[in-house]
Amino acid sequence: MQMDKDMYEKGMVARRRILGDAHVDRAVASATPLTADFQELISTYAWHVWTRGVLDDRTRRILVIGTMMAIGRWEEFDMHVRAALQDDFPLLDIRETVIQQGIYCGVPAANTAFHQIQGVIDALEKEGVTINKKGL
Repeated sequence: MQMDKDMYEKGMVARRRILGDAHVDRAVASATPLTADFQELISTYAWHVWTRGVLDDRTRRILVIGTMMAIGRWEEFDMHVRAALQDDFPLLDIRETVIQQGIYCGVPAANTAFHQIQGVIDALEKEGVTINKKGL
């Protein structure tokens, strides 16, 4: 599949900035003939949207975490919470996002989200990652 090379490259820069090189390297390396076009598509379009400059990364992170909670995509929720915490994103902001979404998405979704977040925190702390708990 031939996609816009400039959009792809900018999307990859954003993808690496948000998820980290290790995650992106694993995703690219695990691409198969079945999934390679999809990997290119998400870098070109899904990640290029992070480069638009209207919303900052903090706002986009909050939106993505809240959306993944709302639609119950817990693997994506975990991935974005993990990437945010590894990037020194405040746990306080994640907590407030979940509380806010709990009102609109329901208490069971918020309950699951808090369990998911704790699992991510536990794993990161075992890896030696310091979690930004300022304000908690």
